[in-house]
Amino acid sequence: MSSHLRFKYQELGSDDFSREEDGVSTIGGRSSPPDPRLLDRDISSNAMLEAWPSDDSNDGDYGANARAAKLSNIQKTQEAGEICAKEATCLTETARKGPFYAEALALRLPSQSVTVEHLKSFSVRGLLQVYEGVTPNLQTLLKAVIQKQNPDSDLERQQRNPDMGRTMITSMLLNLRSRETNLHQAMNCLLFWDGKVPKRVVQTFNHYGICTSYNYQTKAVPTISKDATRLASRVANDLSKMCLLPYDNFNWVEKAWETSATHGNAVHDQVSALLVVLDLPPGSDGTDAARLSDPLTFEQTNGTRHHLEPDISLEQILPHADDQNCFFNHSAIHVSHILAEEVGTLSEYRNLLGPFHETHELPAKKTEEYFLPTFDQEQTSTRGNMIVLDHFFRDVLKVPNEVFENKNYFVLGDRLTTARDRAAQDQRALDRSEHRFDHLASISILSGLMHVSMNQVQNIGRNTWGTAGAFDALSLATLLSKLPNSPNLNLKKLDFYAWLRFFDVILRALVMRAAMVILDISSVEQFRKTKMTEASYRVLCSQVASRYIIPSVDRLEAEGTKSLLGSTECGNAILLMHDLMTMREMRDAIKFGHPDRVERMLKYWTPIFYAGGSYNYANELMELLHNLIHDWPPETAQIRRAGMFMNNQGKRRTFKETDIRVEQFNKSIKSHAHGSNARPGLLERITPAIGHIQELTEKMFDELGVFDADQRHTDVKQHEDVILLLEHFCKADVLDFSKDKASSHLVVDLFQTGLHRLSGPKGGHAKHLQRHDLRSRQRHDNELPPGYYENFNQSDIQQLGLDSLDEEFDKELKQDNVRPQISLIEQLDAIIIDSLNEYE
Repeated sequence: MSSHLRFKYQELGSDDFSREEDGVSTIGGRSSPPDPRLLDRDISSNAMLEAWPSDDSNDGDYGANARAAKLSNIQKTQEAGEICAKEATCLTETARKGPFYAEALALRLPSQSVTVEHLKSFSVRGLLQVYEGVTPNLQTLLKAVIQKQNPDSDLERQQRNPDMGRTMITSMLLNLRSRETNLHQAMNCLLFWDGKVPKRVVQTFNHYGICTSYNYQTKAVPTISKDATRLASRVANDLSKMCLLPYDNFNWVEKAWETSATHGNAVHDQVSALLVVLDLPPGSDGTDAARLSDPLTFEQTNGTRHHLEPDISLEQILPHADDQNCFFNHSAIHVSHILAEEVGTLSEYRNLLGPFHETHELPAKKTEEYFLPTFDQEQTSTRGNMIVLDHFFRDVLKVPNEVFENKNYFVLGDRLTTARDRAAQDQRALDRSEHRFDHLASISILSGLMHVSMNQVQNIGRNTWGTAGAFDALSLATLLSKLPNSPNLNLKKLDFYAWLRFFDVILRALVMRAAMVILDISSVEQFRKTKMTEASYRVLCSQVASRYIIPSVDRLEAEGTKSLLGSTECGNAILLMHDLMTMREMRDAIKFGHPDRVERMLKYWTPIFYAGGSYNYANELMELLHNLIHDWPPETAQIRRAGMFMNNQGKRRTFKETDIRVEQFNKSIKSHAHGSNARPGLLERITPAIGHIQELTEKMFDELGVFDADQRHTDVKQHEDVILLLEHFCKADVLDFSKDKASSHLVVDLFQTGLHRLSGPKGGHAKHLQRHDLRSRQRHDNELPPGYYENFNQSDIQQLGLDSLDEEFDKELKQDNVRPQISLIEQLDAIIIDSLNEYE
């Protein structure tokens, strides 16, 4: 192209598509004064002809035939523009008279009509199919313009899909012609809201035709919230569905940018909640759900734990021989994974030992969940929990008393939440109402797995942190000091994922050290170059599990393997490996959706919690395990156990704890609660829409390939940290019993100690049964049978905080005038905390 033609071609811009009428320039249908600089510009067909790119390499050489061809092309272009304009008109101005009226209506989405179904059904690819059907000529032109003859490296890597851009261009053209055609723009606007894009940026993109206006955004989000709440209410009242209500409280600060003596920042205690629909067994229908959630079904099996001998009842909630065997096999598989991931020469053997055994693996399907509006209510007392339950079930979900008579609901929360919910049931048992909900009798309680795992982190940390002024090669304080970039971990303010990564590094280093001792290898570099056969690798993994993870220290001393008696570094390493392996097994089981493995680890952790001083969590796990194994119908127990898992992606290995899903929901809510205009009422109007808009965002990102093209996040690899700790273990001769050293830091065998302390007529399990029996009698009987307390000695009665039932009720009635009611469980918790503080 000649310089003259290039100059003329560059002059042709958006202004060249305007038209002049009587000296007045009209652009986009709007009249505006003409620009004096444009009055002399030649925008006739001749100018377009001169500017048209020529394939002829001889600049300026135009023959008559070539000129005629150019004029023909210009005429065709004008005709194509008229055809595309007619297509657009059939979807905008004359849609009611055109052949695509239904499609035109589907492309229009007023702010007061946005629903959750619109978000769930929207698809960019689906929208493109509609456009190809109603604007075929426009799509032909856009394909010709967008398609490149020589695809560049970006397209070869498939970082961008031109079809997605073609869809956006079509939507922009239709929206610029008519603001009512705004389906794609509405979805983009909600995506911007989820990303907290500033108001002015939203308005800027609205002028470009990319998204709807900011006012549309502020009206659409509350509309979605109302529809989400309506759907949740409909599901909660459906007898063919089994529902779970996980909820938790969170704090946020209402900011006042201009403070005064009477106006400042205010801290709000909010409660957030989800409604989760539990999956029924394969082949089940609505009648099965009604039967399984019938309250009468639960009453038939309630209290089964008391029909067994106490020692038999305890034995069934603790690990038995099959559990021990499964834990050994799974520990060997974990060892195989660790060695294959850390030693490059063994990477081919990672899956040699096969998959984990799980009878009731959860299907990889997306969990049906609904997000409920927040509630500005404290949740630090039993009375507060009563108000919260009343609010969500009656005011939000609008469940009538008649439904509660025929349907049992499940509630999930952290330990404090579940304890207060049970206390609320105890106090409501005295209500004289004839309706079950007034007694909270149609509510069953589940525990959250994330908070249970956090307590195990604290147990391990307290037991193995180390003694001040004493050096131990296995103390967590020593190991943390060996890592140069380690986070500032502490047990008071728990950084959950940082602790999990730290524990993973320690376990990997210990497993590698155990393998080195078995293979009699002293050099780390030599071990990283080790090559083995499949048979020898199987034997090695089994030996690491059988020698260093499964056996107790007492057994090693009895067998003579551990010749130095008492507290030693090798003995501490054995105890630490066992506890860390239970943590790895639990986290892996949650990720895979394996409820049997999770229940097995809960059996292991119950005595560990009791021996570690976490009596509240120990009693919580005993309550949960007794319910799953004894007091709940078997079919329902499996469904409830699966309710402790969620999968919001619908993919394998993406399961998470239900309570951590609530925590993530809290974080999303707080991200939208910043600013001077944030109020509890605002949060209540927008929170039901947050989760659904997040799902829309993730779906659009996945459809556009944003995650695949732009996401650079990978799993944290801590090979260097593992090698640092491995070298430290080699230098200290850890796990080499022939070079064992005495340790001044006493590490307790929590599992074995907890088994002893739970058993017996005065053990922790017996006290748990006594407390549960007392609660059951409170709930259903007016008086205790004569001589009931004769089976208790005075110390047991004092520990329970009960001298007589009547005195306790009188005390609670007096406390009503002073502060919110507390329950017997809360009093027991206070007694235990005071005793622990005195012990410390």
